[in-house]
Amino acid sequence: MLNTSGRAFLERSRRGKRHAAQEGRFGILCHAPYGYRYVNKHEGGGEARFEMVFDEARVVQQVFMWVGQERCTINEVCRRLHQAGIRTQTGKAHWDHKTIWDRLKNPADKGEAAFGKTRWMPVGPRLRAPRGRPVQSRRGYAGNDAPKEEWMTIPVPVLIDAALFEAVQEQLEENRRRARIPEKGSRYFLQGLLVCAKCG
Repeated sequence: MLNTSGRAFLERSRRGKRHAAQEGRFGILCHAPYGYRYVNKHEGGGEARFEMVFDEARVVQQVFMWVGQERCTINEVCRRLHQAGIRTQTGKAHWDHKTIWDRLKNPADKGEAAFGKTRWMPVGPRLRAPRGRPVQSRRGYAGNDAPKEEWMTIPVPVLIDAALFEAVQEQLEENRRRARIPEKGSRYFLQGLLVCAKCG
């Protein structure tokens, strides 16, 4: 578990990174998502930046059109990418559902790389530790999604039109609402297709 000096170090580091984000410095991002390449300050002549990778950018644009215009599910997107022989950023033949989900939710595509999407908080003892694991996490902290109002954005090359990006977000939410969740017990023909008018 982090001691007082460890927490103070993390807090100073967090403040420093937020200040760098406010100034639009790319050094705090380090990793570029699929469709971009991170150019460090040595390669970039003293200034780090994101550079578009055109072949990957075309794949990202195609994926957004499949979801935003053709209303494909993420499973269908994964199937099409595999059939087309397009590999992931790490060279894998099969695309993971979460990889596509995270990519479609990333505002960098509309030119706004986000910093501060994760909030790191101290954690207490686990209520029920997994077998063979300690009750207290060794790291002493865990990442949680931060509210969008707290995100800080840094301009990057635009891959996707903002209107298409928002259309995809709406489609992802519709797909999520209509997803058929496998449960034990009775199954119904319209399960996952009917939505309550009050609670959604």
